[in-house]
Amino acid sequence: MEIKVLATLIYQAGISYRKVRDIFGCMESFSHEALRKWYLKLKVLFVQEKKYRRAIAVDETQVLN
Repeated sequence: MEIKVLATLIYQAGISYRKVRDIFGCMESFSHEALRKWYLKLKVLFVQEKKYRRAIAVDETQVLN
């Protein structure tokens, strides 16, 4: 279980599926497809709630929602 969580965290940090697989390949053998499935199960832990903004400044102008 720890390998799954660590591999998912490293993928979330921006490393590709295959590179993460290569990094952890010496500890436990798994495919990049298995890592993708682990990430899909755990991605709810990484999603940040979007903040609602009343107005957004763009190029010195204001666009109202």
